[in-house]
Amino acid sequence: MARKIPESPFDLEALIPEFAGLAKETTLLYPRTGDPGVHESSMGGPLLWLAGDPWPYCAQSGHW
Repeated sequence: MARKIPESPFDLEALIPEFAGLAKETTLLYPRTGDPGVHESSMGGPLLWLAGDPWPYCAQSGHW
């Protein structure tokens, strides 16, 4: 189902003329909570991770 967002209440090209002509078309994602299966994306839902696998980490000092 496609959703439509309201138009901007400001004319940004008039407010910031330096940005005029730099606008690009974009796709706005609407992630929703879901219940994905093992072969589906978990975006917007629970992260599917094998219980026996460790979480990735960086062993380099100074990184968290």
